[in-house]
Amino acid sequence: LGFMVIQDTGGRLSVEVGGKRLSLKRRANGYLGLEYRLLGLFPINLGKLGQVEFTRARIAGREVLLAGGAGGFSLVGEKIETTPIPATWRARLGNYEYAGDDAFIAAEIRGARLVTKNGFLVSEIRAKRGTGQSALDPIGDDEAILRGLGRGLGETVHVRRTSDGETLHFSGLVFKR
Repeated sequence: LGFMVIQDTGGRLSVEVGGKRLSLKRRANGYLGLEYRLLGLFPINLGKLGQVEFTRARIAGREVLLAGGAGGFSLVGEKIETTPIPATWRARLGNYEYAGDDAFIAAEIRGARLVTKNGFLVSEIRAKRGTGQSALDPIGDDEAILRGLGRGLGETVHVRRTSDGETLHFSGLVFKR
């Protein structure tokens, strides 16, 4: 799902993911379910997503969010705390473009950006099929780790300096401002 913000505002839980805000409502069975209301008034059917049940758990010392369905529960997220964002990384906030030489990837990726969101340093990659966001944990002036659990998380974003300025490198992809 990527970077999610779950907030408790006045006793109501909401989740923001992919630029959309949904409510998390407690169901009769004790699990949480997603709900969306157009203009805050009109309930919208979320289809299969509306049938998914969520619960929190503590696993290996981590607070995680589990999603359940007919096949059981799956890990969908981990609660993470903000970490300080160094000035070197704040200076890198902004828009980036794919700078690699793979024509297929160049056609798929629309761009990337580094932003701050709710106190987190967040990388965002916009592609033809959607936008993905990940929280980053700077571990030095030239390295940051993708935070959370799951595929691709725990990987490193490296900064390299060239004669044209800095480039960001992640999983074989290169981005420049």
